[in-house]
Amino acid sequence: MSWKVLAGLFLLAGVGLLGWAWQVLGWRRWLDLDDGAPEAATAPLVLAGPFRLVRHPQSLALLGVLAAAALTWRRPAMWVLALLGAAVVLALAARDEARLAGRFGEAYARYRQAVPFLLPRPR
Repeated sequence: MSWKVLAGLFLLAGVGLLGWAWQVLGWRRWLDLDDGAPEAATAPLVLAGPFRLVRHPQSLALLGVLAAAALTWRRPAMWVLALLGAAVVLALAARDEARLAGRFGEAYARYRQAVPFLLPRPR
């Protein structure tokens, strides 16, 4: 398999996963625009769609897009940028874990036990 085909697969998977998460969450919640609204505090924990496979599907999708970029432009500088981007994506996902745990409490603790952080479990 060529590098370009592999990069295309990562890109398609990443964009598809982002679209799926967007569809499940709705665009305002996906972009975190609802946090200031009073009803946002009562918004339910989303357990459907890609969120039943991994807790942070958007992060996994962005990692796929970064991998696609690194495979497309196979230069050391691109690999460094992709790795730095991946570190930022992972740090933001870890920060989001703490925020969600505080917001949803025991429900999120059960969700964390049942659903993996980034990589789906084989079935």
